[in-house]
Amino acid sequence: MSHMSKGQKADPLIAEIQHELRPGHFVRREDVSRLTCNLDRLEKRLQGLAKAGEAERAVRLYEVLLSGTYAKNEECDDECYFMRHSAAGSRPGRRPAGRRRRRLARF
Repeated sequence: MSHMSKGQKADPLIAEIQHELRPGHFVRREDVSRLTCNLDRLEKRLQGLAKAGEAERAVRLYEVLLSGTYAKNEECDDECYFMRHSAAGSRPGRRPAGRRRRRLARF
């Protein structure tokens, strides 16, 4: 994720967002509540930035948060799809395009 121009330091909140979402790591059922609470906490911090006059920074961080949560949703959905089909003894293939379109339409 590159959200900086040359000479600009990385925003420490980007590292926090990445730490909470842990890209590439499966979220266990018992960790979902913690993840949700931590993401809510981060979102409140972003609201605070916007109210404190740092709207441009807040928007940039909201973009990172939203793209990260969307990617995490895809990871979890793919993992569940794989586990469901593995447990049924079938080989998981590509998901039907219609299902992907419906899921994208929700966002």
